[in-house]
Amino acid sequence: MKKLIRLGVPTKCGGRWSESTIGSILGNEKFIGDTCLQKGFIADHLTKQWKSNSGELPKYYVEGSHEAIIDRETFKAVQIEMARRAAKANHPRKLTFSEFSGLITCKKCGAKFRKKVSGVGTKYAKVVWACATYTYRGKHECAAKRIPEDILEEKCTEVLGLAEYDPNLLSGKITAIAVPDDGVLVFTFKDGTEQTATWENRSRRESWTDEMRQTARERALGGADNG
Repeated sequence: MKKLIRLGVPTKCGGRWSESTIGSILGNEKFIGDTCLQKGFIADHLTKQWKSNSGELPKYYVEGSHEAIIDRETFKAVQIEMARRAAKANHPRKLTFSEFSGLITCKKCGAKFRKKVSGVGTKYAKVVWACATYTYRGKHECAAKRIPEDILEEKCTEVLGLAEYDPNLLSGKITAIAVPDDGVLVFTFKDGTEQTATWENRSRRESWTDEMRQTARERALGGADNG
């Protein structure tokens, strides 16, 4: 989707590409020469309202109904990869509503920051907040830097003058967090006052755990032995 938008390739109707459009193309059996009949039906013959068939009527799958433009092996591989990515996205540590939801606005493009997990399924998994434009449309449309959630909590603690982070107090006192530039957070309080805080990513060395350091040492020693 991002590549098609970047290249300026229009959709069939001249609109903008979306994830759902790409998904429907990748899962369309017509490209391998098959046809699935009765995917939808007219729910109301007066209004001619079309409804997706979710089991209300039987579906009929016809193989080889027309010439294919994609081989079945490639199509099957794509379906497997889509299922793998969907399972990865629905990781057991599913994201839940946060006190930061809807609160952080990117001043570069106007979009909201959304919660996501980078490095899902690995020991390096980390919760971050990223601009929705950057996430769904790419860096070329908005290059806003992602903000680690632990740093957000740390900066909220600072501006609220607390000894430790309190999400309830945050919700009660802060109405908005603006991100005018990378490393800058502008907090708006309920009384209308604002306070600016700056941040930077902790160095890789600082963020490493003892286990990560030990793994790095073992890899280095293994490389030296092989040499």
